[in-house]
Amino acid sequence: MNIKTNFSKKLKNFINKIKKNKLYKRLVWISGSIILFLLIVTIIINICAGNFIENKVNTYLLEHPVEPYLISFDKISVNIFNRSVKIKNLNIVPDSLILNNTKNTGKKYSNLFEAQIPYIKLSGIKILKAYKNKIVDINKFIIKKPDIKVFNLKSLPKSNIHKKASKKLNLDSINIKPLHSIIIDKFNIDKCSVEVFELNSKTPTISIASFSLLLSDLIINPDNSGKDKRIISAEDLTIKIKDHNYILPGNLYKIHFDKAGLCYSKSNLFIKSLKLIPLYDRVSFGQKTEYQTDYTELTIKNIKFKNLDFDELIFNKKFNLGFIDIRGLKTNIYRDKRLPFNYNHFPKLYNESIHNMDFPVNIDTIYITNAKVTYEEQVKKADKPGMVFFDKMNVLVVNITNDPEKLKKNKSMKIYSTSMLMNKGLLKAKIFLPLTGRIDTFSFSGSLGYMKMEKLNTITIPNASVKINTGNVKSVNFSANANNNYAKGRMEFLYEDLDVVILKSIDGEEVKEKKLFSFVANKIIKKSNPIADKPPRITEMYFERDKNKGILNYIWKTVFSGIKATASPGKKHLVDDSKKHTRKIK
Repeated sequence: MNIKTNFSKKLKNFINKIKKNKLYKRLVWISGSIILFLLIVTIIINICAGNFIENKVNTYLLEHPVEPYLISFDKISVNIFNRSVKIKNLNIVPDSLILNNTKNTGKKYSNLFEAQIPYIKLSGIKILKAYKNKIVDINKFIIKKPDIKVFNLKSLPKSNIHKKASKKLNLDSINIKPLHSIIIDKFNIDKCSVEVFELNSKTPTISIASFSLLLSDLIINPDNSGKDKRIISAEDLTIKIKDHNYILPGNLYKIHFDKAGLCYSKSNLFIKSLKLIPLYDRVSFGQKTEYQTDYTELTIKNIKFKNLDFDELIFNKKFNLGFIDIRGLKTNIYRDKRLPFNYNHFPKLYNESIHNMDFPVNIDTIYITNAKVTYEEQVKKADKPGMVFFDKMNVLVVNITNDPEKLKKNKSMKIYSTSMLMNKGLLKAKIFLPLTGRIDTFSFSGSLGYMKMEKLNTITIPNASVKINTGNVKSVNFSANANNNYAKGRMEFLYEDLDVVILKSIDGEEVKEKKLFSFVANKIIKKSNPIADKPPRITEMYFERDKNKGILNYIWKTVFSGIKATASPGKKHLVDDSKKHTRKIK
């Protein structure tokens, strides 16, 4: 402490002696004056440069208007120290006068936009490099909180759409002449809001509360002669989106998610709190569609896309993806069977749809964890829809591809699923779908563990007027092969103590039993399988496909044919004793 104190005293004494020196005072005054002068000159130069650039830009916009827009700004400021330019309150709006004149000129625009940008900054501009080498090299290019609105005028006849408005962006033919290239170390759009409107609509079809983008080491070089031959390249790209809404074509559903993000260098993308939201209630939805259509409500907590090849997607239009991880999926599907059926709808099998895609697709794996699927069906004369649900569902889908090279190694897509039927019975299933050769075929197998049958009354009472009093499923095992016309397989359905009641029409709030029909039904159906002292009945499954319905309906109807054959009297659908065996799912 004494050493420090002595040193500080000596330093103060030395400074005081210098201050008393007249030469020191003169040096301080001269250096201060020079600094002040340089500061004043710098400010003046900055102001003059800003005014000069403002005038040049305004003159250029007057002489070369960007039809059909008016472009204005409040101020352009320049800082020569850090070689930066700032633009405040840039506004781009459609010019109503030009738009009105299009009625006479015949020009039409497919879409228009307006933008309000409070702040733009370009810093670290290498001016000499731009002047001598025609290369724009910028350290940072920042756009803060832009508000963008897009107005889609696509209802105009295609023949009237102005050619300039209908051009598509081609990354291989970008023209930046007279410049040779553009280099930006950091390009950042911060918290941009976006709304897209259809013609004559006040509600946006697309809205994003916050969109942020960061590009690192962006290079635009039309003369690129490197190995990749790409005009545009970047070291990394990250995108963050908050509060996104998108009204799907048809105006029946809206997609919403809270957050989404993308990282080019890590080859991943994520979405949080995804929702598929119907825009109408169930009754109004049916009135809009006119035909039987699934009314779907969907929520997903998290989706992660891993090992997504962005280069292949952007430059070669190939969708190569390693893994999709879906967690916390919940969906409620409702169908009103009181509406007319659409016989003009012919859904394809999954493998047919993948094979017929217009672009190459290769997804290694999709994994769905801890999902819940609820299905409701409203039939005539029922006061409420029947309901069945599957929870604790895990689904694994492997090898979704139409890539010929990939198909040389693995020729089929496989789907594996486990779930709890009505939270009671363990249901397992496998579906194998060939992706080469006979792509209109597939095979499936599955099993169901122990559960009480009366848990199914939520679907059997409203939809079939059948109440299950008692009955225990001991086990179900089934397997089948199918094509586009029919499915054929076998089933071992073991159960005991089945007793049912046939119900008659609803009288007020009371559901009454048809005693005679119940008596006959319980006499006809097999109460147990196996019956005492007899081997279990193993039955054939057979169903001819309704081509107006999808693959899941096809599988269910085939399985149901085996259930009916097991419980029904007679031996017509029994498998020959010599061929009896079951294929259990593992």
